[in-house]
Amino acid sequence: MREDPKRVGALTPSSRGLARMMAAQVDQSVNGKILELGPGTGSLTAGLLEAGIPEERLILLEMGAEFCTMLGERYPGTEIVQGDAFDLKKFASDHLDAPLAAIVSGLPLFNHEEARRQQLILDGLNLLHPDGSLIQFTYHVIPPVPRDDQAFRLSATRRVWWNLFPAKVWIYRPLPVSE
Repeated sequence: MREDPKRVGALTPSSRGLARMMAAQVDQSVNGKILELGPGTGSLTAGLLEAGIPEERLILLEMGAEFCTMLGERYPGTEIVQGDAFDLKKFASDHLDAPLAAIVSGLPLFNHEEARRQQLILDGLNLLHPDGSLIQFTYHVIPPVPRDDQAFRLSATRRVWWNLFPAKVWIYRPLPVSE
């Protein structure tokens, strides 16, 4: 199977260590569903489930039909949506009726131009509960979308060395709502 390089970010699935690090960034006390962007084979999904997040809270947004079929077999309690993660507004209008608790993304954002990455992050932040977070990993030491004190808060975890290739987890959060 030949893959589009803009859709595939790694030669191998994410490690258990990276999946655990990503899952640890999800605040499970925040109400709402958890959206995973580009789950592929489901290695990050497995980490979310291992962290105690019930399948019923997960929505898996995947473009590839073959991956959707595989995910449905592996994680039958999740909601699987075939679609483009870069069109979050359409996804939201078709599938959401409440804010999300978190968005977890394994998308290869550095394969896309900065304006497209920024739009994805901003669109995602608009779908979140005020206490929610958008969690993205990269193989780079810089964030896929730089800090913007006017639009969001940004933090990072330590590098996950036990992953091919070492990865860093970036956490984007909506700005607090001023009263």
